[in-house]
Amino acid sequence: RPPIGARISPFQVELRLAERGLGGVALRARAVTRTYGSGAGTVTALDAVDLDLPRGTMTAVLGPSGCGKTTTLRMINRMIEPTA
Repeated sequence: RPPIGARISPFQVELRLAERGLGGVALRARAVTRTYGSGAGTVTALDAVDLDLPRGTMTAVLGPSGCGKTTTLRMINRMIEPTA
């Protein structure tokens, strides 16, 4: 938990609402973006991703190499923070 008064991202707010059992969604993310680098070397790993994972279901994340699967999972478990 962040300290009182600390800023948290909209992604964290949505995740906390889902954790508290609001609605039939176990996890919700809206317009999540993650970039790496800066200037001409900027790489966008995720670009405004929306994600709803329904409560009580199993979900697989599939896609080609480099499409953002690992980045998405790392943000869900809070290993990294979204940039927007």
